[in-house]
Amino acid sequence: MTLRRRDLLASAASALITSILLPLRAASVHACAGMRNASYLELQYGEVGWRSDVLIPSERFLKGTIEVPDRPGFGVVLSEDVIRAQSLPL
Repeated sequence: MTLRRRDLLASAASALITSILLPLRAASVHACAGMRNASYLELQYGEVGWRSDVLIPSERFLKGTIEVPDRPGFGVVLSEDVIRAQSLPL
């Protein structure tokens, strides 16, 4: 089921929905921002000390909400330097 169809069905039933399935949180943030009945976004926070360094710009939280980036695409760029530094050797 597409996210759009899920949104329409939930709206018709006055049901609240959430998104926890998308692996990149930036994608989930955008998906929820585009849904009429998105009630919450489940996420991990502080699981590693370098998490905030991976995304440019880093995620911003304010009063229990996450800011939806307004840049092109998902609004963030992955820092290849941080990913490389934190990756295990193959």
